[in-house]
Amino acid sequence: MSGVGVATADDIDDLAEMQLALFREDAAVHDRFVDLRWPETESRADLSRLCDDEDSLVLVARVHGAPVGYLAGYITAAPPTRFPGTHAMLRSLYVEPDHRHEGLAGHLTERFVSWARDRGCNQVRVDCYAGNAAARRLYERHGFAALSVSNVRYLE
Repeated sequence: MSGVGVATADDIDDLAEMQLALFREDAAVHDRFVDLRWPETESRADLSRLCDDEDSLVLVARVHGAPVGYLAGYITAAPPTRFPGTHAMLRSLYVEPDHRHEGLAGHLTERFVSWARDRGCNQVRVDCYAGNAAARRLYERHGFAALSVSNVRYLE
């Protein structure tokens, strides 16, 4: 039996381990300038702050009571170059490899979208690496469309 719920302080250690796994599996592969020490030293404080912030949402996916995935996101004001409003930023999403393709990432995503809608947001945004085709497909299945492309030129 699986389900998605709001994370609590009791989940922080598990979520921090998953955030570290996300960095190693995704960011380390796609961005050579990502600081892989950050999740080791900052994840617990970062996730605790998000759990305590009323404009943030941290969700945990469980299978048979064990945490196997998470989503972290927050609400932010539109930049000054946009029409007034708020949007939700889906900051990170991870499901352990043994539990992928079970619909958990979709449940996490839809729960976040629903939360953002209920909070009056006019859009939900998510960034993912261009090289992460699985993430791009997931977000497309859930109604997200590419809006811009970030190009990088590494300088030695």
